[in-house]
Amino acid sequence: MEKTDGTVSLFSVELREDGIVHVKISSREEIDLPLAKKIIAAIGKKCADRKRPVLLSSESFAAPTAEARAYMAKAEANPYSSASAYIARSLAEKLVTNAYIRFNKPARPTRMFTSETKALEWLKSFI
Repeated sequence: MEKTDGTVSLFSVELREDGIVHVKISSREEIDLPLAKKIIAAIGKKCADRKRPVLLSSESFAAPTAEARAYMAKAEANPYSSASAYIARSLAEKLVTNAYIRFNKPARPTRMFTSETKALEWLKSFI
């Protein structure tokens, strides 16, 4: 996604009409801790500092660093998310997301889906 100033946006955050926040990662680069914090700040802005369910998807595989995964799993790291659903389409995405859920044990309800429809269905129970 190119912005009007010619720079490339690494992600976008949209508040859907149904109250779910959709984070779309558009970069193939690693998601490091500073970028993870920018994404969380953007979620907070869209949510008006209110807890909402969050859908995360990516155009291409972009893995978070171990430091970013550890940070994102903490409750205080993202006080705006009531639940998180990750869309994993490739084997690599499934492996990384599964490892994040199993080993980092996110403080909020978190699930992985291969279908956006199923993810949205699950997230609606947290509105």
